[in-house]
Parts: sequence; structure tokens; C-alpha cells
Amino acid sequence: MNNLQFASATLLEKFRNNNSCSLIPENRACKIMDFQNYKIVIIASCSSGADGVKWVTAYKVVPKDIYKDSVYTYDEHVKAIIEGTIERGYTGIEIITKKGKMVISGEAFTIKPVQILESQQLSLFN
Repeated sequence: MNNLQFASATLLEKFRNNNSCSLIPENRACKIMDFQNYKIVIIASCSSGADGVKWVTAYKVVPKDIYKDSVYTYDEHVKAIIEGTIERGYTGIEIITKKGKMVISGEAFTIKPVQILESQQLSLFN
């Protein structure tokens, strides 16, 4: 998956409403979301009242039983980052969800709103 993806404003709003940033330190997630045939967890978002959601940042998640690399609690992960044994980020952190134990996987990616040019929008009505 590319580090930059696009989605509708409606979907971005749903993602923003399920930001798990404050829950990951407790090894939990707000909600696992579906996006492009992947399960994802939202870890950050930026929005403005006038413009709506500008972007969200997410990671893929996979069931713990199929994850192949090291798995950490959030505290263990932070300690390993401080010790310099792993890179910063959320990869490898186990989270408890309604879907069971999941692990944050891969690199973070950003999802931005689809931009429809005025000429494209007009052609939809022709």
C-alpha cells in the first residue's frame, strides 16, 4: 500500500470519529475499520470546521496469531524505542479489540479526501 491514499469525505469523517491515539497506550483501539480490503486502526487526524477532515493517519492491523514479527505491549514498545532496539512508530504493538487480539503492522499511511475538480464534477451531470 502506498503511503498516501484517498477516500471520500464521508469515510474520512468516520475514520476521524474512531481515532485510537489515546487508547493505544492502554493496548486498546476505538474501532478497527475496513479500508481497501485491509483492517486498519486510525492513530491521528486533522480537521477544520470549515474544510472538514484534512487527513487521517492509519496502520494496517492483523490478527495476533498470524503476525510474524515481535509483539509488544505499548510500554515494552516505548522502552525498546528509548533503548534504540526498534524504530519509532506503532508497528508490533498488540491491541485488544472487539475482533480479538490484533497487532499493528507495517508503516503508517495517510488518507486524504478525494479532490474532484470542478470540470470533473460538471461532467457527472452531463
